[in-house]
Amino acid sequence: MVFDKFYIVEADSFFYKLLLGLNMHTDLSAHLHTDKCNQLITDWRQCRSDHMVLQLVGYCNSNYSEMLSCLKEERIAKRTESLKMSSEWKSRVNKMKGAEKAELN
Repeated sequence: MVFDKFYIVEADSFFYKLLLGLNMHTDLSAHLHTDKCNQLITDWRQCRSDHMVLQLVGYCNSNYSEMLSCLKEERIAKRTESLKMSSEWKSRVNKMKGAEKAELN
């Protein structure tokens, strides 16, 4: 359980994520992201906690946009790397299949 302002809620519950605004993007855990994105995440969270009323009229939107663009860059880089590794794996498997067929003949 987490004591968040005036509410006691489960840390993994929908309402906790709704209170923190964490349901619009990927998991923001520090171990999942680069230092650059972690700094942007920290800045965005700090802005939200410092300007609770102003955030309602878009005060922290620039921080949020920067954070989202960084997360998108990370996602694209991970996807590209995964595609590269997948194609390498497929080529190795095809070579092994070709070697098996050659042995059988």
